[in-house]
Amino acid sequence: MVEQAKTVPVVVQWKENGTVQKRTLQVTKGYGINSNKSGTHIFAKANQVVTLDKADAYLLLGTSHANPDKDAKYKFDQNDMNVLHEEWYNSRSNVHGQLRTNTVVRSGSGAGKIGGVFFNTHGEYVIEHGNGDRLSIFNSNKK
Repeated sequence: MVEQAKTVPVVVQWKENGTVQKRTLQVTKGYGINSNKSGTHIFAKANQVVTLDKADAYLLLGTSHANPDKDAKYKFDQNDMNVLHEEWYNSRSNVHGQLRTNTVVRSGSGAGKIGGVFFNTHGEYVIEHGNGDRLSIFNSNKK
């Protein structure tokens, strides 16, 4: 029997129109993000509060909907990584093997323009959005 990875609730917060917005994301323990706007965060403990740039927050929450079979509103796990990778593989453009704009991340207009999505050799899911900004999602347990 394959052991399921443990998920932990993480509070994702960002500032929008002068107000702090918060959402609880169920994320696989050991996953992390790296962003040139929001820094690096490893999701290691329950109820950890992570403050992100608005666009990064929208993108992270949007990727949690890649796998539509959810028992929680915002949940990001290996199934999402698998779906994102499959969609990336099936939807690649001919330019640098990147995903065509807006084909995977369904996070709404608040996320800003998505310029490209790709997987690097370490299994990171990397999103480029607006002016070369990047957000990558990775499993720190595999590094």
